[in-house]
Amino acid sequence: LAGTFLFSGMFLSSCLNDDVGSGISDQSGLMVFINASPGTNGLKFYADNNPIYMPSLDYNQYYGYVYQRIGNTDFTARTGGTNLDTLSLNIELDQFYSMFAVNTAENLELVAYEDNIPSISGSSKNLIRFIHLSHNAPSVKVGIEGINENLGTYHFKQSSSFIETNRVFNKKLFLLNAETNDTIFTKNISLTDGRAYTIFSEGIYE
Repeated sequence: LAGTFLFSGMFLSSCLNDDVGSGISDQSGLMVFINASPGTNGLKFYADNNPIYMPSLDYNQYYGYVYQRIGNTDFTARTGGTNLDTLSLNIELDQFYSMFAVNTAENLELVAYEDNIPSISGSSKNLIRFIHLSHNAPSVKVGIEGINENLGTYHFKQSSSFIETNRVFNKKLFLLNAETNDTIFTKNISLTDGRAYTIFSEGIYE
């Protein structure tokens, strides 16, 4: 039900495709694309009906960051020749974005979030952002055992800001049903100090 997606200085530089969108890098923002739509494979992305030069994505795959021209842009997700959804987004200069394909293949939606990553106050701390992207799961409470047991309550497609936490090493991440407090999901996680992470729920809730 949950996936993790790493943001850090090292990630931003090492995963940037300098040959993608060449010629527009001086007037661009950057975007990473994530397929979090269960059952959707071979997903292709377009900007203003022009193909984005990246591989097609199967479920739980990502690609980026990719240069995108600044200004209002219509992003479209397609499989085969079928348009599944279009999202209009104003790309700002030097801004980073994450675009997720969510919901089922029959009801696929595109959602995007700005990756506004603040400075970290200490070398033994992390930044964590949570996004609720499991379409049929209830609203969830999120916490990390012994670190921060209340990272907030989130509805589908709702995101937190980046929240600073103390060192996370082999600690239990948990999602609770916001109405009943029943545990929906737990997973032991360890995070590298001094980095920022997005943690997102995904998949079908049963």
